Amino acid sequence: MYRFLLGWPRSTIRRIYGKDTVELLVPCPMDELSARLAVAMDHGMFGAMFGTRPIVGRIRGNHVRACKRNRYRNSFQTSLSAELIPQSDGTLVRCSFSMHPLAIAFTIVWFSMLLLVIGFIFVHSLILLLSSGLSAALSSLVGVAPPTMLVLFGAALISSCRWLARHEKRFLLDRIDAAGATPAGLDHAVHAAAPWRAR
Repeated sequence: MYRFLLGWPRSTIRRIYGKDTVELLVPCPMDELSARLAVAMDHGMFGAMFGTRPIVGRIRGNHVRACKRNRYRNSFQTSLSAELIPQSDGTLVRCSFSMHPLAIAFTIVWFSMLLLVIGFIFVHSLILLLSSGLSAALSSLVGVAPPTMLVLFGAALISSCRWLARHEKRFLLDRIDAAGATPAGLDHAVHAAAPWRAR
């Protein structure tokens, strides 16, 4: 029980804010790979809302940002940020997988505000304990329950969303691999294995 209480917060934080870096080498020139990926994904807000391609994202220069299209709304899904680096034998795709930066910023602000409220209530209760006695302190301490429940609810919600997105990293890697390995591009690609390694 002691190990669980210590390990659960750390594993939850790692699941929410963890970042995985993967390098994928594909046998395709960088410009061609960039063009194939651009054709294979829906771009912009309207593309995300009304498109039908399996990937939503954008390409600017040699940088790619993309995520998997889902039939359901998941604001905490896996987001890909990749850099295309030309090589003599193809293109090195340096991928970074995490939640979208806006989702990360939102959760940090959300949890920080709730923890500040909880801390303020504890300090206020301590002051009442010293000045007015135990009864007044306990009355104030009851106010800790709502923000604490919101913290637990938020952690459970985000953890569930991250669990639903557990296969999206592999999906995106396979799509990049297939786009670089076959001339037909990503929409009609047959997966061809290419070396990739996590760092």
